[in-house]
Amino acid sequence: MSNEVEKKGNHVDFWLGVVLGGLVGAALALFVATDDKDELKKNLLKKGKILLKHFGDLCKDVEEKGEEIKEGVVRKIEKVKETANQTENQIHQKTRKFFLSKGKPLVKK
Repeated sequence: MSNEVEKKGNHVDFWLGVVLGGLVGAALALFVATDDKDELKKNLLKKGKILLKHFGDLCKDVEEKGEEIKEGVVRKIEKVKETANQTENQIHQKTRKFFLSKGKPLVKK
């Protein structure tokens, strides 16, 4: 269980790093290209706050979608296991039928 939590944390940390890295890169590009530094700082801070506000919602949405996908995969795996068990039982029954005739071996010793 803790291993799953660590994996989830790693994915969230990765995407958080990607988003923040992109934001910092975009901010630096704008900062270097713009002459009015004070206005740019104000705009970046304002837009950064808006992005961070919505980033939490985005993380929740992504996590919920991931859980839905996980549940779907688990259901499909269970169906595959059930089908494999049924097939194994059928093969076992047909093999017994092939090698036994009315409960007696076909080959005499």
